Amino acid sequence: MSSKNLIKIRISSPETWDSDPLKLYPNREIQPHDIAGEIYVGNDDTVLTETVSELSKYINDYVWYLIVDMHALIPNIAKGQIVGLHFVDDPHVLIFIPYGTQIEVIFKSNNPSYPPWKEIVVSLEEWVQALQDATLDLIDQLLAINPMLEETLEVQKLRECYKNTPQILMQ
Repeated sequence: MSSKNLIKIRISSPETWDSDPLKLYPNREIQPHDIAGEIYVGNDDTVLTETVSELSKYINDYVWYLIVDMHALIPNIAKGQIVGLHFVDDPHVLIFIPYGTQIEVIFKSNNPSYPPWKEIVVSLEEWVQALQDATLDLIDQLLAINPMLEETLEVQKLRECYKNTPQILMQ
């Protein structure tokens, strides 16, 4: 697959990340649902998360849950299992269908602002690399807001996912 067509997972933080409770930690505990943002999934040809109107290529969701859950699916995908991932706050699902070293990633939605079905096929290695890049981006965004977030379970879990996921492909 050409480098222009690589899968991308991007996270955009909303302005609310610059306020309570992320900025005030450790005076206040954070919760994973406090880490909401916008997520983009796609490649140069197909953006799975693009709206019907094409005004937005992002979906609002609890990005911490979504990234951690995507990491949790990698072992099952690597074993050839079909798996799905529901967005926490929206009627969308990502479905992963493995075909050897390739996976079909399907975005299915019941929200009228999004197409009901879009799909792309990428290598598992490309998907993992995109997930790794998104994980680092999320960690960097959180720590730029407040370096004390390094001490939180949320950032520690993201670091653990980042460290452990590539090892799954080597097994």
